Amino acid sequence: MDMTMWDKIPEEMQLYLSRNGKHFNKRLCEFAVGRMRKKDKNGNPVRLTPVTRDETEAMLAEAGYDISDYDAPFDAVYVANMANADYMGSSLEDRAHVAKYVNDTLADPDAYEGQTFNRWLADMAGRGVWIDWEKMV
Repeated sequence: MDMTMWDKIPEEMQLYLSRNGKHFNKRLCEFAVGRMRKKDKNGNPVRLTPVTRDETEAMLAEAGYDISDYDAPFDAVYVANMANADYMGSSLEDRAHVAKYVNDTLADPDAYEGQTFNRWLADMAGRGVWIDWEKMV
């Protein structure tokens, strides 16, 4: 289900969607990434050190990808951070594999418009996280 198709969408969320579509802008990406945790060597959750847009762009370029090939650059930043938080050191062994994961996720021919955004939004709804859309615009 498209999480932006509720019966009643808050006005601030409507404004966000009208400006950004179903994609992350810088503020929403920072909000989303700021909530991410990863496990330390002992398996304890710790705050993720975020990867910036410039670092994401450089990582992608090193692997032969161009951030401008994606619909929204902050979708790539979000996916890079999520990959670092959830998969780095396990299924993804280095930056090149994170870059490949970002590309595979955002260039997936089966994906629908706004898939990354919708999946994140569904996660926030499932966890009961309130989003102050007015601050995200």
